[in-house]
Amino acid sequence: MIFFTKKNILFLSLLSIFTYSCNLINPDEDIPGYIKIDKISVSNDPKSSGLTDVWVNIDGDLLGVYELPAQFPVLDKGRHEIMIRAGIKVNGIAASRSFYPFFNSYKIDTIIQSEQIIKLNPVIKYRDDVHFVWSENFEQNGSSLEKIKESNGTISFVNNNVYDGYNSARIFLNKSDTLFECQTINLFDLPNDRSPIFFEMNYKNNNEFYVGIVIYTQTKIIHNPIIILNKSEEWNKIFIDLASTVNNYTDGIKYQLFIGAVNNNEETDTEIFLDNLKIIY
Repeated sequence: MIFFTKKNILFLSLLSIFTYSCNLINPDEDIPGYIKIDKISVSNDPKSSGLTDVWVNIDGDLLGVYELPAQFPVLDKGRHEIMIRAGIKVNGIAASRSFYPFFNSYKIDTIIQSEQIIKLNPVIKYRDDVHFVWSENFEQNGSSLEKIKESNGTISFVNNNVYDGYNSARIFLNKSDTLFECQTINLFDLPNDRSPIFFEMNYKNNNEFYVGIVIYTQTKIIHNPIIILNKSEEWNKIFIDLASTVNNYTDGIKYQLFIGAVNNNEETDTEIFLDNLKIIY
């Protein structure tokens, strides 16, 4: 028979605590591996992606949302399926981040090991079931945009300030011009069944300008501005949500997109450059 004195019990208790603490500090199974993603490329639009985040799933479960470039820890070890979806700032707002529903996801089956860095460079593309309602890159003769009658600014093709390809559109208001607005020549059919609808655009500008849609119903025409874009000295890419506006008008039948600017500064000409315009759902 073994008898334990108070000293024996105290020693065993301290030993147990010490062993438990060591296991907490140095548990082999809790040393993470890492995934590193510098950017996501779009195979059929490599220069114009404008993607800001990655949404990462491990075996179907969301691990997290990370701003690019990203490096993040993964505690799961062994073989796993990693799924990556491209993320955007909806309407250019940092607080309104979402994965972009029109791109396919990138998947890879790989082994995750402690302290190992897995470097990924996902290449994605538009899903096969995406509808391109309207696309304008200003590379063809003529344009699918036209000025409204009230405009006293101009829109033209230029080849000396281009984001992609050979031409971009230049909207210009001189110091005495007050208003410019253009709209798509054609009217579009858009779903108002809560499906996502986005307008993609590359732009740079030295003055604010706005984007909106015209909604045609059986009884009225509604001119609905959606967003005002601030100055951007460098080319920028934006994804503008159209679905929220379209779904507010369940009686909408046809739609047009419009782009405009008001020159409130009599000391400066207004210049706005546009490229790679798309409406998709």
